[in-house]
Amino acid sequence: LSLPAPSDGSNLGGDGLPVQTEQQPILHDARPVTGVLHLEPNGCWVADTEGMRQVVIFPVGFHKATEDTHSMRSSDGASFSDGSTFDGMGSAVPVERLVGYADGFFGSYLAFCDPETPEVFVLDSIMPTGTEHDELRG
Repeated sequence: LSLPAPSDGSNLGGDGLPVQTEQQPILHDARPVTGVLHLEPNGCWVADTEGMRQVVIFPVGFHKATEDTHSMRSSDGASFSDGSTFDGMGSAVPVERLVGYADGFFGSYLAFCDPETPEVFVLDSIMPTGTEHDELRG
């Protein structure tokens, strides 16, 4: 099963990258965070944040880079790959709070990436560390 297709016509739910949608944002208490992204050998993205390594769900608009399947881009074109450091807004969220967790895309993704995890790290916005910005964007 996959997430509903975002309204922008892209196929975020179908390319294996766990991304929030505008139609079904994940409600949580996002706070400022700094971390490092990692692409695991199994193809799953995790983030080291707050002393923990967790599977990541990315902000609306994230997509795999067409020129390199081992990197991705934010909605404003910022590039991220294995080892990228970031500043953002996010928090750990219990997996049961994910829309459609039990029988949807997120459940399938986590069953493959980390079936025993009780939480994922949800990012609402992300920018490469050191980027000058007034507001963090997704």
